[in-house]
Amino acid sequence: MPKTKNKRTQPAKSEATPQPSAPVTITREVKPCPPEILLDLAEREPDRRALREYADVIQVLRDEKQFTFREIAGWLRRHDVEADHNAVYREYTRGMPPDVAQGEAMADEHTELEERGF
Repeated sequence: MPKTKNKRTQPAKSEATPQPSAPVTITREVKPCPPEILLDLAEREPDRRALREYADVIQVLRDEKQFTFREIAGWLRRHDVEADHNAVYREYTRGMPPDVAQGEAMADEHTELEERGF
């Protein structure tokens, strides 16, 4: 019987670790939007000061009907007036001293938590 040499198993050679390539930067020329288009878009934007026209409505809903600012905003939206609770709060507290305005915010938060059962 012929003698066979024991083959030693050698660990497989590790493949070369791929080196990260430099990030590819795609540059393209960005041209500003033409002024006529921006003017048209600006004119279509809703008037953010429109709630001033509804200050009396907000006051009645808040003071007499005890609506929260979120409820007032929802009520106004149902009547096609763009509003969110922050804008309603800002309109309602416009002209109030900061400490009184903060008290209104805290009272509103307390009312909302009570309504949710917390």
